[in-house]
Amino acid sequence: MPDEHEDSDKPVATKRPRKRVWLAAIIVVLTAIVLCLLWSIWNSKSFDEQLAAIEAGRAIPDSENAATIYNKLLQDPNATTLLDSLPQFILNKTSDELALIKPWQSEDYTKLTAWVKEKQSVIDGLLEASKFEKCRFPIEMPLPANRAMRKWTSLLLRLAVIDDIGNGLIDDAIDKWRCLLQIGHHLRQQPLFDAHLVAIA
Repeated sequence: MPDEHEDSDKPVATKRPRKRVWLAAIIVVLTAIVLCLLWSIWNSKSFDEQLAAIEAGRAIPDSENAATIYNKLLQDPNATTLLDSLPQFILNKTSDELALIKPWQSEDYTKLTAWVKEKQSVIDGLLEASKFEKCRFPIEMPLPANRAMRKWTSLLLRLAVIDDIGNGLIDDAIDKWRCLLQIGHHLRQQPLFDAHLVAIA
């Protein structure tokens, strides 16, 4: 007849290996978590260092950088809310197509002419930026900059150029066309893909 102690020892013997397996699993998981945290900290430092090195390699003096002017415009509510402040005359789509597709004279669209004149400081800033060959935004270029530049090109292309042509100001229209091309050139100098898409558009 088997000894009672032998039967009572068996569950204890099977529980101990299970406890050891669970303990080993917990240690492995905790070790993995710690290693992942250490790796992420090391990797983030490495990323910051790499980003700083790239920025240093791209750096140019402010006196040669068109982005300094664009950044000033980004601080100007008159420039950032550009197309949001279009007069109701443009938004009602009645004379909109005529005014934006073919050249028009100031006396024919007095409200639109007045609105364009209100934005002259923005146009002057863009023309000033277009004199620079180089443009270096930070690599982490904010999306509002892309959105604002789309609005600025729309102002130049759809309103200012057509206004100039309609009023016989051909040289002024050519300056704005050059400015449009230069804005595209400036955007293509950025390393981010979305800036290139805006440049193409």
